[in-house]
Amino acid sequence: MCRHPSESWDSALAKALNQRGASPRWGLARLSQLERQKEAVKKRLPIWINDTVRPLLEKALQDEGIGATIDIDLQHPEKLQLHYPFLDHNDGAYDYVKKWVILEFGGRSTGEPHHIENVACDMVGIMPDLIFPTAMPQVMNVARTFWEKATVVHVFCKKGSFRGDRFARHWHDLVALANSEHFETIITNRDVAQAVATHKSYFFREKDANGQFVDYEATVCGQLQLVPTGDARKAIEADYRDTQLMMDGTSLEFDQLMDTCQKIQDRANQEMAA
Repeated sequence: MCRHPSESWDSALAKALNQRGASPRWGLARLSQLERQKEAVKKRLPIWINDTVRPLLEKALQDEGIGATIDIDLQHPEKLQLHYPFLDHNDGAYDYVKKWVILEFGGRSTGEPHHIENVACDMVGIMPDLIFPTAMPQVMNVARTFWEKATVVHVFCKKGSFRGDRFARHWHDLVALANSEHFETIITNRDVAQAVATHKSYFFREKDANGQFVDYEATVCGQLQLVPTGDARKAIEADYRDTQLMMDGTSLEFDQLMDTCQKIQDRANQEMAA
């Protein structure tokens, strides 16, 4: 559905912690306990990654004769960087696409609901003389993916800024999901929308442009915002132009993208406010 390459693979290693859940009924004492547990995971996870995961992956690469290397992300030790052989071309896309894939083990999402999905390579059918591997990974339900991205976009619209680049892909992905056969199920799934809002209220606390904590509950009460304004819109437009270099030529122009997101926003707010 989403016609751009993914540059990261996320594993919610903190899932055992997250499954304990966070409740709006929790008092300050319980929330303080949760913060201590999150800090414990933050300290122990990089040690496990470096001592267990990294050697395992390095051995697998060596055994398979794959010319790739594994490095720790020094700024984010819960991540590994898989540097792969890169076929260079003289076009702008290769200035934007990084020459490594991020393996992230500190995901804070619960990953629920999930299911097993058959995944095939995009090159199947393009190069019929080659046989590409397939996989049956456990993946997050598409409704959860939609509402995770919708709340990310909502936070950006309230903050008016974002960290790093490659952020505009979330708007593209929302439109792709809205154009899929899953949209009616997604947009009416109040249980998943509420679960995401509640979870993010505790694990992804963010402040808006006025320094106030973003109210995630607003996203399930008919106040979801998917279309940025002012300088925030200009920043996303510039990032989107770069993101388009990674796509397959079917991406919308920016104004069309925003118009479609406005329609998605209106539909979502209509469903959640009903």
